[in-house]
Amino acid sequence: MAKTKSALARLEKLFEEAGYRIRYETGTFRTDHCVVAHRKLVIVNKFLTPEARFASLREVWEKLELTNRALHNEGLALFAQPQEHE
Repeated sequence: MAKTKSALARLEKLFEEAGYRIRYETGTFRTDHCVVAHRKLVIVNKFLTPEARFASLREVWEKLELTNRALHNEGLALFAQPQEHE
């Protein structure tokens, strides 16, 4: 669990560096997240486990094509290796 929380924190930091805000809230989501692109806001279901939060944010990151932005190597490593679960 600690590795997942650490990876989630790093991914949240990458969104911040890309200018996006993340909020964890309840709502009527069809999926586990909602993106308000014009506000650079990602809303994630707050009842998800850390693993599911990470997976959801990773999916958003790839859909927004943020992977190609100039980011530090530690951030890009999150996408190069499969995540380990404890």
